[in-house]
Amino acid sequence: GILHDIGKIIFIKNMPEIYNEIYKQHIQDGIPLYMLENQHFGVNHAEVGGCIMETWGFSDNSINSIIFHHSFDPVLENTFNCVHSVYFANILEKNPEYFSGIDMTKPEIKYLQKLNILEKLQEWRKYTKFAGEKRE
Repeated sequence: GILHDIGKIIFIKNMPEIYNEIYKQHIQDGIPLYMLENQHFGVNHAEVGGCIMETWGFSDNSINSIIFHHSFDPVLENTFNCVHSVYFANILEKNPEYFSGIDMTKPEIKYLQKLNILEKLQEWRKYTKFAGEKRE
């Protein structure tokens, strides 16, 4: 999980001026960074990071955790794994209110319920940043 955004470092190191402009647009317009990266480069930091990890010989779990940290596919597994863990951690850190209620129309909620771990979601939320709230 700690390496999930390593692709950003590659962009920043190799194209600092362009990436700075993309980042400013992300902040100003609220467009997800990976979408802006796709528009400008044809690839995003998750994909670049996965390629780097593959080159360095990391495990498939580590590589997939980086590649899929912005995309959720509940069909991939019938168990909660490393890929899902990084995905959920990323959402909870970037947008903790995404799971503020139990919305059964969200595929992530259905997935957690299917695995009988939906109750874990509130526990995970305790470890994220919330505006105006203290972390436990």
